Amino acid sequence: MTVKKAAAKRSVKMSGKSYSCPSGFPVKGNRTGSKNEWKYHVRGGAYYERTKPEECFKTTADARKAGYRASKR
Repeated sequence: MTVKKAAAKRSVKMSGKSYSCPSGFPVKGNRTGSKNEWKYHVRGGAYYERTKPEECFKTTADARKAGYRASKR
């Protein structure tokens, strides 16, 4: 008998109405105005507080794996 471990949840989809991510998912991800590029924002970044996340991640590595790039600020 083989027992499979459940995959750890690495992101949470958001409704886009809140500026906050759930506890444990501090990295905010959203699309740019042109919708062609996906960026992630970390605490202390220039746009973190004013970003309404479309998806929240546990780590920046999780965001990169999902196709997001780091914000330049």
